[in-house]
Amino acid sequence: MKNRIGKNAVMLALLFVCFVSLAGFTYAEQLTVAILNFDTKEVKELTAQDKSIGILGAKIADLLAVELSIDPNISLVERDKLGNILEEMGLGRTGILDAEQASKIGQMTGAQILVTGRAFTLERELVIIAKIVGTETSKVQVVLDKGNLSEDLTAIAKRLSQKVALVILEKGSTMIAKEPKKEEDKIQELKDKINNKDKPKVLVAISERHVTGGAIDPAAEQEFTYILNECDFIVASKKGLDLSGWAKEYLKDANLNMPVNIDANVIIVGEAFSEFGARTGNLISCKARVEIKAIQVRDKETHEILQTPQLLAIDRETNTAVDLSEQITAKTAIQEATANIAYRMIPKIVERWNNKNN
Repeated sequence: MKNRIGKNAVMLALLFVCFVSLAGFTYAEQLTVAILNFDTKEVKELTAQDKSIGILGAKIADLLAVELSIDPNISLVERDKLGNILEEMGLGRTGILDAEQASKIGQMTGAQILVTGRAFTLERELVIIAKIVGTETSKVQVVLDKGNLSEDLTAIAKRLSQKVALVILEKGSTMIAKEPKKEEDKIQELKDKINNKDKPKVLVAISERHVTGGAIDPAAEQEFTYILNECDFIVASKKGLDLSGWAKEYLKDANLNMPVNIDANVIIVGEAFSEFGARTGNLISCKARVEIKAIQVRDKETHEILQTPQLLAIDRETNTAVDLSEQITAKTAIQEATANIAYRMIPKIVERWNNKNN
């Protein structure tokens, strides 16, 4: 009997030490968490007051927020602010979101992790499932708690919040994106990939427009040209050449004749467009789509115009940006998408150019 009591005492002491260790653990930086109302459409057999979707779903979220706010590792997005953002984005305050919606909410609120979920009744029990979503990575963790319908909802929510907090504590660092590389590091990495390799002379022709405002400054052309210059490419001048219209048409018809007087071996041809996404307070989101091809138009040895231009590389990307001005936001979305394409495409261009036997 004494041995059993002694073992139990040791186990309790170990559990206490573990709990204190977890409670005292903090990240170098807090994780920003947004809690959405829970979907309660499947809840039955509760009181008329609690059965209301608007009351019960919000009540669960509020109770979770109270419990999670105690954790020093977690910084919560204000619930009223979150509700306003969801309304302005045309999203409901309740329910399970897809990855794209979660990402958009993360961009507009700064939340790295979303907590949402649903509640339902099953054989006289209230079951609450919480879905924990990384807005930057789309990684998902799920936790569950349940209790008798007669049990205080606060007790169930408290147990659930402890499980949610533990998941965020243990898995949170893996659910957020790693710190992005600096621009100079990306360029240096790109230069290392193509170091000591022959590079073609390049001309960049990317048409660009903003859906609600017509043509804007050529952010895509400038970004691709900037990266080429940083990697020691010779970029042909477009002086006297109006290639924006031709670039747009060439993407539709690859048999279109090449413009005359092109002093380049390869043309980077493409199209970029952006559109308004949403406005939340002073913040504006815009979405951009960029499509780019690298076309060899001159023979590597003779520099004669090829009768049949050769496709060296093709890529595309969609990107979203958030800022205070619609035009700046649109340009940023295009610029980031173009840069990502350039980092992927340039090594392919150089590799295939050097493998050409013509």
